Amino acid sequence: MSEQRDLAPVLTITFTTGTVFPSTDGFAVALSRLLAATNDVILLQKLTIISRAQAGAATGPDKRILNNETGYFVRMLFGHLYEAGISFRGLDENHQARIDAIVTSDDQAKEALSFLRKVYGDVSDSGFYKTVLGCVRNLAGFHYKEATFIQGLEALKEADSTIVISEHIGFSRYVVSDVIMTAKVIECVGGEEQFQRAVGIAHELADALAIGVTHLLGDLLADQKIATRQERGEVHIPPDIAMTKRRLDHERRKG
Repeated sequence: MSEQRDLAPVLTITFTTGTVFPSTDGFAVALSRLLAATNDVILLQKLTIISRAQAGAATGPDKRILNNETGYFVRMLFGHLYEAGISFRGLDENHQARIDAIVTSDDQAKEALSFLRKVYGDVSDSGFYKTVLGCVRNLAGFHYKEATFIQGLEALKEADSTIVISEHIGFSRYVVSDVIMTAKVIECVGGEEQFQRAVGIAHELADALAIGVTHLLGDLLADQKIATRQERGEVHIPPDIAMTKRRLDHERRKG
């Protein structure tokens, strides 16, 4: 029996690049940067959800490998959310009035923009952007800081560690290094009890980026009355993603 999947309608829009994103238009250039950052964020969000579900259903060495790959995807999600903040501020700080005018009639877009400004606008040492996203990016994600591994190895010196070696290239996992990086993530988020909250904020940020960017793009195309070629279709949403997204949305509504 084939796997049952949700279907989501999509609209594929094709246009001449220079009519929508002229290289001489500061707004278009800044928005294109945010598009790239958002692409990476929503991909990592998808991979995180899929990997967590696969790990939950796995056993033996597969489970150990998938659990630690999930940790990597989470670290990358946090790191790319940090990078997206740089792109978002570059757009918002220079084109705030234009963005406000675009979202004024759409409550979902206004809510997404408000959340993005709340998180990305707080670059203080106590804000989520720097203390969590920046900490994970710099100390457990994009860099392999020597101090992280000195600290991690010292903490593990009396503990058993694991590596999984496969005869198939690419399917080994040096779990000891994952344990070190995961410990640093837990430190960054403020302890194990704060981990799920931090992941929830990360997913909410990813959603807000996708909503905001899509809305800005839609207005850009409609406002300029640009000639486009459009094709309607559907994409398949894996059950793991559909179920997790519904659960996250339910938890947010409760909170």
